[in-house]
Amino acid sequence: MRLENRVAIVTGGARGIGRGAALELAKDGARVVVADRRADEAKAVAERIQQETGRPALGLAMEQTKPEDVARMVEATVKEFGEIDILFANAGFSRLVPFLDITAEQWQRMIDVNLTGTFTVCQAVARQMVAQKKGGRMIVTASVMADFNGNQQAHYCAAKAGVKLLGKCMAAELGNHRITVNVISPGVIATEMTTPLLEEPGVANMVRAVTPLGRWGEAREVGRLVAFLASDDAAYINGQVINVDGGQSLPLVPPWRPLDYTEPYVVDWETPRQRYPFVRS
Repeated sequence: MRLENRVAIVTGGARGIGRGAALELAKDGARVVVADRRADEAKAVAERIQQETGRPALGLAMEQTKPEDVARMVEATVKEFGEIDILFANAGFSRLVPFLDITAEQWQRMIDVNLTGTFTVCQAVARQMVAQKKGGRMIVTASVMADFNGNQQAHYCAAKAGVKLLGKCMAAELGNHRITVNVISPGVIATEMTTPLLEEPGVANMVRAVTPLGRWGEAREVGRLVAFLASDDAAYINGQVINVDGGQSLPLVPPWRPLDYTEPYVVDWETPRQRYPFVRS
């Protein structure tokens, strides 16, 4: 119970990585506010937290593109629990749109939600943490596509690259207030957003083939990292970007003999050339 009685806000907490993190934070003892634009689902996650962990939880409606919504969320959290110790700024979305087809409206919406919305939430919570004079922990969700190309996701990649550097800038400026800020960059994680694609055999096989661990990730696994970064065990970790991708982002240039991660390794010390399976043309 390393987060005993600490108060954590999770944005985008109704589904996917946010829901997984909210549950893991509660398992470690935190009192959790689940904030999401899907009010009914946020409240359902809060009820699940209470049932499964016995920890107090609150589900709140919040659209992070609306500063007044964010302000109400901060106010409601302080009113309910007295303070804010942890923020997991996770809310965001993605769409597949070819670069030549991205409209001005689609571009702006992507920036508004993923980058400006994250800024709005982080600034509001940071101001509350500074006023409390107790320090705090902030974890921000970017993406491996903050560093690498994502086909038909130019607007998403640009927004997440901004989130990544925003997190580093906050870490530098908020350190004086004993607030740590770290960025997590998930790869392919099974969520409501990715499951329809992962159910396609071609996509599923491709993901396994390019991931050294031979599988995609689970929201719970990202949640465990969030809980660690929110704890005193991570007190001296600040301004870091941590990829959670099973090795998907490891550079393989050029892939002269690409490994086939869908096949298990064969431990045969007598014939080392046959130990690892390679993709065959």
